[in-house]
Amino acid sequence: MKVVTSEQMREVDRLTIEDGVPSIALMENAAHRVAEELIREFDPIDRQNIVILCGKGNNGGDGLALALGMVVGALALLVVALALLGVAATARTFL
Repeated sequence: MKVVTSEQMREVDRLTIEDGVPSIALMENAAHRVAEELIREFDPIDRQNIVILCGKGNNGGDGLALALGMVVGALALLVVALALLGVAATARTFL
């Protein structure tokens, strides 16, 4: 795994979007990978209580996308939106 700074990740995202990958696809892919890791680490996932904290930026959108994917898998799922005003445009897709 390569570790990058937030500035480097923003640049990777920007270049990926410029190459034609929609930002919503990036969020959905991030959500799928996190869900896979949660299932791997905390199996059986249907016996787990999950809390997802979501900010107003694109990372918050990743969290909201994760919540949509996990809603049928967890015993209990709590999503906390830390901000509802100023939510990034792509992140609003998952509200």
